[in-house]
Amino acid sequence: MKSTATSSPAPPLHLLNGDCALDAWPPEWQEDRLVWRENYLLGPLPEIADLTTFSRERATVLHRSAPERDAAEIFAELETMNRILLERASSGTVRLWFDRCPFDRVMLARILRLLWDSGRAPKILLTWENVVWDTVNFRRFRHQAARLTGDDLAEGAAQWEKFLRGQLAPARVLETLIYDPETV
Repeated sequence: MKSTATSSPAPPLHLLNGDCALDAWPPEWQEDRLVWRENYLLGPLPEIADLTTFSRERATVLHRSAPERDAAEIFAELETMNRILLERASSGTVRLWFDRCPFDRVMLARILRLLWDSGRAPKILLTWENVVWDTVNFRRFRHQAARLTGDDLAEGAAQWEKFLRGQLAPARVLETLIYDPETV
């Protein structure tokens, strides 16, 4: 007798733009969450493709701005964020929750670059609103997101590169991304 058991897809990974968003996450929502804790507006950004080397250099920069945190601890956190994102990107849905401030625009471009470089094609949903992510707004936009395409990832990767080279101001990053939310 053949088994008819099927494996269910991995639950979505909700990628949040900071600890304030995590604190505001509706307590009844039990889905996996990952807070992206990197400030790409702070200090120099290495033009290095190797993810480990990039993270190591960023940890040094971030340690200088927060000397109470050990550079090795920061490096481990950056590596964990990258690993979780890329593992989930290969197996399921990633839901991005971002606002449109310059800080988030640059962070989102970096994440899109990482996903583009991974060569994986997860289901990527973006909720990108001009709001502060509090409990009310999470609930309000729960069923609205745009499904990003390979072209969107390519655009995000290109925007990251322009930002890296100083060719694009943070407030202009991803202004060409067409955001058309749908009900999900």
